[in-house]
Amino acid sequence: MKKYIAMLIAVLPVAAIAGCSVGEPNIPTQNNASQEVFAPEAVQGESVPQVYELAVSRAVAARMLALARYDTSEIAALPRILTDYSPNRWYDKYINAISHAGYDVRSSAEFRPHDFVTLVQARTFLDAMNPENTVRFEVDENNRDIPVSLALWNDLYLRFVMQGGELLQEVSQESFIVLAEDLRLWQSRTSRGVFNHTGMSLGAYIDTQVRALVVGNELLAVLEVESRNPIVQSAIILGINGHIVQIYVYDTIREYAMSSDIYIGGGVTVNTLANVTVSAGEVLRIETLGERFRDKVLRKTGTELELLTNGTLHIDSSLRVFSVADGDAEESSVARIFVGMDDIDFYLGQDGELIAALIRAWPTGERIRVALSTSGFGGLVHQNVSLRSPSGATLSNGTDVRTFAPNEEFSITNEMFGDSVTRLFVTPNDLAGMVQIMSVTRHGGVNPSYLGRLEVARTDGGFHIINELGMDEYLWGVVPSEMPTYFGEQAAKVQAITARSYAFNQLFTNRNAAQGANVCDSVNSQVYNNIAQTPLSIAAVNATGGRFLIYGDRPISANYFSVSSGHTANSGEVWARGTEFPSHTPTYLRSVRQHDGPEVDMRIEENARAFFQDLNVRALDMNHPWFRWNVELTAQEIAASVNANLLARYNANPALIRTLQPDGSFVSVPIDTIGELRDIEVTKRGEGGNIREMRIEGSEATILVQTEFNVRNLIQARQFLPNGRSIVVNRHDGSTATNHGIMPSAFYSIMRMTGHDGILESVRFYGGGSGHGAGMSHAGVRGMTQAGATYEDILRHFYFGSAVGRM
Repeated sequence: MKKYIAMLIAVLPVAAIAGCSVGEPNIPTQNNASQEVFAPEAVQGESVPQVYELAVSRAVAARMLALARYDTSEIAALPRILTDYSPNRWYDKYINAISHAGYDVRSSAEFRPHDFVTLVQARTFLDAMNPENTVRFEVDENNRDIPVSLALWNDLYLRFVMQGGELLQEVSQESFIVLAEDLRLWQSRTSRGVFNHTGMSLGAYIDTQVRALVVGNELLAVLEVESRNPIVQSAIILGINGHIVQIYVYDTIREYAMSSDIYIGGGVTVNTLANVTVSAGEVLRIETLGERFRDKVLRKTGTELELLTNGTLHIDSSLRVFSVADGDAEESSVARIFVGMDDIDFYLGQDGELIAALIRAWPTGERIRVALSTSGFGGLVHQNVSLRSPSGATLSNGTDVRTFAPNEEFSITNEMFGDSVTRLFVTPNDLAGMVQIMSVTRHGGVNPSYLGRLEVARTDGGFHIINELGMDEYLWGVVPSEMPTYFGEQAAKVQAITARSYAFNQLFTNRNAAQGANVCDSVNSQVYNNIAQTPLSIAAVNATGGRFLIYGDRPISANYFSVSSGHTANSGEVWARGTEFPSHTPTYLRSVRQHDGPEVDMRIEENARAFFQDLNVRALDMNHPWFRWNVELTAQEIAASVNANLLARYNANPALIRTLQPDGSFVSVPIDTIGELRDIEVTKRGEGGNIREMRIEGSEATILVQTEFNVRNLIQARQFLPNGRSIVVNRHDGSTATNHGIMPSAFYSIMRMTGHDGILESVRFYGGGSGHGAGMSHAGVRGMTQAGATYEDILRHFYFGSAVGRM
């Protein structure tokens, strides 16, 4: 991140009267910091109007008037009227702008930018800028040619812009501390951010608090010096060495001399937040920013942070977040506070409110917090929780502790929490032991057991269960749950590295922060402990310990899925980023061909149809039952599925479901039914052949649906009609799956079947693969290991340009 370092920049001597003609300006370049500055404002008193009996230049006036009418992009785009327009003269674009606004001038020379603004010219300017101008003042033969003082001009300008109206920009008065200036860029860094002030110098105002006229990030004029000893709030103390204090504030690093009688409050050390009183390059006082404590983040919502020791604190838009985690100090955001962080300082205000946080280090990836699902991965809210541990267990609510004997089963009740406690902690008495959840079943009807610590938190409708444990211990339970053990050692190592890379990235997403976790244990993250750890999974994780899939210098989010159709998908053609779809596809998640047949453009509908109906494609995944599949649904069954799921999918991301309007456009509007199905059509495919967009026509509405998840969820392979038949999906090996749920994948084509009257009766879907399709396919890994590939060969194939390495 670029820092604005406070610097003194030489300025050519200019006349004492603002705007006095000094010849042609010396244009700033990278190698030339000296330049003409109109209206140099040496602070000589507390109020600019009291000080400046100095005239304002026509160039400065032109800039202020232009920015009252146009924003900066509009000024830059205006056609050139001036016959001698030069981009090397900073004021020409503003003179050009006021010419467009109504002031009659055809050249910069004619305008005479270095001259003073006279009283009659001031009136002419204002009337030209706004035909409805109501600012009136007396002009006669005696005063018409008198130069207008800066104080008077600012007063007239304020009255002018306060008229409002459609023609004028919104000019406001702002108070801020000036911290640093860069005249090469005509910019200053302030406590309100960066302001541009072309043609002006704010050097004399550094370390003062001023009141100024601004429009957007353009500073127009300084009206008043409000304080010569301002308090710079929420500064990071970077160093106190000898008689020098170095601070970071508002993206600026400043070094100050210590005053002879400086006061430094208790608790002020390097990398703490403080309020710093400054004056003309000196620090007068340093006080810590409220009560400070370090704590661990257990849960985060849009309005709350739950901390391990200090409980739940309210957060709002006024909370300021800083970071020194990357070595350099910077202002961060609440979005960068992640569940599980324990090296973060919090600051409370006088009323106990949370006012700031300083991130000292990012999560290391040594531990992870997992939200555990109910039986069958039906959800994350448990109606009841029963536990036991072979080694015995300890239960704590933060104050009271209860112990349970080995294999003693106990249930969590609301009474265990007390009035103010929201979270219970359960640990096995043997640190290497496990806690078994008797109220949950996993694969094969087993009650799962968990290493590490369990937390049970109260929530609406029941309880959340969080498992916090070491990253490798977590991966022991992911590898066998995601990659079949019989795939062998190389496949297990592949899964260990991809799962570690994926999990590390999830530490920085806050996807499950509201539950108090980094990930969940289902396919919504990666499946964990559905099948218990095995000797193979432990060996594979340990053998690849600390190794990630790296692209550039960062672990990648190594997405994976079950079975490919013969192509993987570009990730940006699978998932939206907010409302953006298609979104960006990183190099390592681009579409990869998995078959040895001819290469065809899968975005063309005829090619996709032929490929998905071809049962003889030779591909890495070809021996898996889901490599090819088909299912037939009636028009009534499709309509029932769409109507049952439409509103939920719209609410999840309204931008991805749009409805046909009378003018032929598609617009995102709330919708819960299409009525009866009239037609269905694939309108766009991704590079791998996956459906990007589908058009569904109904009797009441026609919709465009985007993303594979919406496509698969709207038209599901299960029955939604009351008393309807079971929906049967036919698979590649001759087996079937009944009422499968969402479509196996979005890699499919459709065959419409109509009656003699041409009305759609049913649709047969011919598809391939299972899962979202982006990244690595497990069945493809199996095919490669059978061909003798090593885990590194496999990872290079699926994640182009990546490499196995350590951070």
